[in-house]
Amino acid sequence: KNTTTELKLLRSQLQPHFLFNNLNTIYFLMEKNPLLAKEMMIWSADVLSHQLYNAQKDKVPLKDEVDSLEKFLKIQRVRHEDFLDLKYLFPENVGVSKIAPMILFTFIENAFKHGQREGGYSIDIILKLQESNLHLTVINTIGDNRQGNHGVGLENVKRRLALLYPDKHNLRMEESTDTYSVNLTISLDKNEQI
Repeated sequence: KNTTTELKLLRSQLQPHFLFNNLNTIYFLMEKNPLLAKEMMIWSADVLSHQLYNAQKDKVPLKDEVDSLEKFLKIQRVRHEDFLDLKYLFPENVGVSKIAPMILFTFIENAFKHGQREGGYSIDIILKLQESNLHLTVINTIGDNRQGNHGVGLENVKRRLALLYPDKHNLRMEESTDTYSVNLTISLDKNEQI
């Protein structure tokens, strides 16, 4: 089936991009603080494991996706501690909800990729689960290299949303003078059990 083939191709495009960025993070941390780098390596290994083993699945527990995101954010907070004002709020209990893997990750990673400023930058992330509706808001400063938040990763995730959640998602992206925001709502299947 063409849709299945396209989804496999889109998921395979996530791996090299994620691996490249994560290896750069590890390298930076090892030079800056070797002891802290050891802790970051554990978090990084967990994030990579989630990406490598779960990215090929159709759906994963939302809890696993949120845990992986939190570890990624811990890595970024340490890496950019002098320049980053990071605030995030995730739900404490996501029940038995499932989601297509790496959908949320792409928008959060994009904020780091395109929001960095030499003098400091900020990222605010709010993830809410209300009944079967998942809401993600990401607001970041617009970085020094003003190439926008467009690229392969973003086009990839937009296409995946269209294929996986047709008529079950709403994506709004807005750019102002200083900030870029993403608002995503996905209607998750209430009856889906782990």
